[in-house]
Amino acid sequence: MRRLLFPLIMISLLLTQCASRKEITQFKQDMVYLQQNTNSIQQDIHYIRQGIDAQHAESEKIRQALAEMREQVLVLQDETSRTKAELLTETGSLRAQSSVLDGKLEDDINRLSQFIRKIESRNIANAPKDTTSAGKQDVSPEIPVEAPEELYKMAYLDFSCGMYSMALEEFHKYLIDYPGTELAADARYWIGEIYYSKDDFTSACDEFTKVVADYPQSERVVNALLKLGICSINLNQAENANKYLNQIIQRFPQSEEAGIAQEMLDGRP
Repeated sequence: MRRLLFPLIMISLLLTQCASRKEITQFKQDMVYLQQNTNSIQQDIHYIRQGIDAQHAESEKIRQALAEMREQVLVLQDETSRTKAELLTETGSLRAQSSVLDGKLEDDINRLSQFIRKIESRNIANAPKDTTSAGKQDVSPEIPVEAPEELYKMAYLDFSCGMYSMALEEFHKYLIDYPGTELAADARYWIGEIYYSKDDFTSACDEFTKVVADYPQSERVVNALLKLGICSINLNQAENANKYLNQIIQRFPQSEEAGIAQEMLDGRP
């Protein structure tokens, strides 16, 4: 019995050893397979990460491109707004210039008409009288009586044409004949302008001062004050110049002359 048991035990041990080796071999093969799979998975993960990184880089480029596009759009919008504003300003300026030119053309036509009337009136006044009986019966020219507005227009026409002596005489005549009319302040102002054009700043100051003193409600007051300031500068009367310029700013702060007066004061010591 003992003799039979020993071989069985030996055979069992051998079988057991054989099974363990096969399992070990299989295990090793499995491990190799798992390692290969792991390496493959790691490689796939590496490729995926590279793809994600590439996508991130591409997304960043797209973000930068969008940001640049936004900046360009903002710049274009700003330039468009400026262009629109410039066009509107230029259009307004052109309209204003057109209006001014139309006004000047109309004024020139009116002045020419007045000049022709003036010449005709003077020709009638200077025409020789017919002393014959026929002449007395048939021809009786009368010198037309000049209305205040007509006299003013003729004086202003002469002033505009540079005929200062004649204009001066006519403006003075207007002030003598029609001192209380609405255009009296304008007539006095243009007398000052005539002296100013001749560089007679002292006489100009006298006339502009009368405009301010005698016609305080006239629209010519602000113009007269500005010319008083300029004349005072030309006469080296700095204190008077500052006084007149400051009066403009205080009394007529919204006027164009106030802006000019401020610029003159800013540029003076």
